[in-house]
Amino acid sequence: MIAGPLVDEEGIIYMDVDPLVSVEERQILNINGYYSRFDIFNTPLRSCSPKKKHMRVNSMIGWDKILSRTFGKEVSTLYLAYIEELIENGVDREEVDAFLNEYSAPVGVIFNILMLSRSGMTIKKFKKSTEFLLSQRKAVEEILKEVEPSSKILDIGCGSGLLTCLIALKGFNIEGTDISDKALNVANKLAYKLGCNIGFTLFEGGHLPQQDTAFDYIIFNSSIHEIRDNDRLQVLREACRVLKRGGRFIIIDQEGVASFDAIKCDLLRTGLEMKTEQLLQPVFDHGKSSRILKWIYLKK
Repeated sequence: MIAGPLVDEEGIIYMDVDPLVSVEERQILNINGYYSRFDIFNTPLRSCSPKKKHMRVNSMIGWDKILSRTFGKEVSTLYLAYIEELIENGVDREEVDAFLNEYSAPVGVIFNILMLSRSGMTIKKFKKSTEFLLSQRKAVEEILKEVEPSSKILDIGCGSGLLTCLIALKGFNIEGTDISDKALNVANKLAYKLGCNIGFTLFEGGHLPQQDTAFDYIIFNSSIHEIRDNDRLQVLREACRVLKRGGRFIIIDQEGVASFDAIKCDLLRTGLEMKTEQLLQPVFDHGKSSRILKWIYLKK
């Protein structure tokens, strides 16, 4: 009987391991720091001699450890926050674990090879794209280049709060807002688990709950393209309302997933002035290869 993947005490992954697998039978292939049995499709595991020394293995994968090693503890903690959210919504934890153990590795392989093929990127550039999108460390670095330490920041479209928490952990005063109460539930769990003191609020009815001129910086991190064309001007006007005079918008987003010309036009209509536009790096996201750009706009 095949028990599925496992992780040992050192966080090493073994794929498709039988509950009783002889040491002699364990042929291991090292791929990108992880390990996978590659003889499973050719060697019937039940044919192992009972006289051989056997090792009992645990089929539970420590995905939090794997994520922490690959993308950092904050991403690992976000995973745990999502697990907690699923359980609170009535999903059985054992079913979640069984599903992840069975499907994460094969689905990950398929999606990664498809995206790599479609992206036309080199392996090095594709890895950088994945790291940028999932860990958010580069986005945080680029944002904090623009921010004064004593300033107050609002992250609009914060989603599940990863970037918001990463900035808070650097010692900055930041709040997050989003139109999804479900995302904010996860964001609050993430902040609690990381020990971040962050206020997350629901952006509903086209109006922010924050007071006028309360913030020095407004962040749109991969969120401005998500705003519907008919709603965008109202959202930007609300963002301007809560921004101090002389404050700045910091916008990081993927080129080509929305009409940047229309977005820029709406930014100007709110009375903002473009200060800089900077190319950060190539990415593959939303089914296309393009570039991540950073814009800085000033409220005059």
